[in-house]
Amino acid sequence: MATTPDVAYVFGAASTGAFLWRRVGTTWTKVKLPPLHNPELPYNPRELDIGQAQYDWYVAARPNDVGQVFIAAIDTFRGTLGGSTWQWTNVTTHGANSVHPDQHCLTFAPNNADVMYAGNDGGLYRSTDGGATWKALNTGLGICEIEYLASDPGTSQWLLAGTQDNGTLVYTGTTVWTHSADGDGGDCGVNQLNPNVVYHSYYDVSLERSPNKGNSWADLEPPPLSAFANPPTSLFYPPVEVSGLMVAIGAKSLVVTRSGGEPWTSVPLGLPAGDLPSAMRAVDANTLLLGTTSGRFLRMNWNGTSWKKTALTSPTPRYISCIAIDPSNPGRFWVTVSQGGAGRVYRSDDGGSSWVDRTTSVLPNIPANAVVVDPANFQRAWVAADVGVYQTLDLGASWTPFSNGLPNAMAVDLIFHNQDRTLICATRSRGVWAIAVP
Repeated sequence: MATTPDVAYVFGAASTGAFLWRRVGTTWTKVKLPPLHNPELPYNPRELDIGQAQYDWYVAARPNDVGQVFIAAIDTFRGTLGGSTWQWTNVTTHGANSVHPDQHCLTFAPNNADVMYAGNDGGLYRSTDGGATWKALNTGLGICEIEYLASDPGTSQWLLAGTQDNGTLVYTGTTVWTHSADGDGGDCGVNQLNPNVVYHSYYDVSLERSPNKGNSWADLEPPPLSAFANPPTSLFYPPVEVSGLMVAIGAKSLVVTRSGGEPWTSVPLGLPAGDLPSAMRAVDANTLLLGTTSGRFLRMNWNGTSWKKTALTSPTPRYISCIAIDPSNPGRFWVTVSQGGAGRVYRSDDGGSSWVDRTTSVLPNIPANAVVVDPANFQRAWVAADVGVYQTLDLGASWTPFSNGLPNAMAVDLIFHNQDRTLICATRSRGVWAIAVP
């Protein structure tokens, strides 16, 4: 604490438990928390939900009161110490004064601790009465947590973007984006043969289709998991890929349609427990490449009657975040890796039989999230990292920063718009950026 530095808090979660410890001087005491939420039941805002502790979690000590502390997960709770008992109050979800869920940070005004600022998936909020009421401060801020991008091949002035907890957005060339769908915005795609037909997902195995570029949507969600012989469990945001009428969702099994709609087929991938598709790319409507959270690399081929799986060589036993295919050579693949380790960018020149590590000292030792190749120059590629974008002009033998003008934010997705010669970068919390490429 600012006024009493010998009082400190540690807040953590492990497995199915949450833990708050308070130090006074050199003595630590365990603090009783609000009741924990049972994931088998609907969410109760009076309960502490630890299901997203790796994502939304903080502790903040009120600087001028040794008997008050704030902890957060989906919601923020204020703890007040009376004698030896802690009383907990949810200060972010209470009727008309609620703020957006998924809390990330809290800070206090320097001279008035009743004035607080909360950062969450909905942006920035201010309270002037210790959390009793809140006001959004988001007017004019372009800070959506963008996760995925898709574009119209005919123009870079139309984009589809999935955002964390703020729906799916459509860009039509102005600074004001259209809110096209609610909820979580996951991966999305465009039918390149008919760009009016577009797709977006929410989370898990879900999908909606629009025949009019997102002006209206129809549910295209695959059948319930119980209807499949191989239930398609997935990442929270599974990869989605569109190639003409072929639409695929990468889950424990490949969930795919070849008609742009129902029926769906579930194709077993034979992945071990704990391994899930994390990246997917269509070579064409009959060929898909998949990378997994443990570095497996698969090719799926349609033989006219069914999908056949071929396990290719793994570039690395780590989380594959993106796959790119050289438009001039469908046997040359690039992958990025977002898990810690030596290599973060790999290239295969023989269809996935072997790989070379294209990571150099210029690429920072941070997650690499996306990669694209210049269709007009196969030696030129770009990689988006947790900070910045990098360019190679020699097939990855060397890299240079390509981030002039980009904010200091996570670069999470890349599109190269071939017709307009424009590189488009999605960032986490700082909008979408575009640069003309000679």
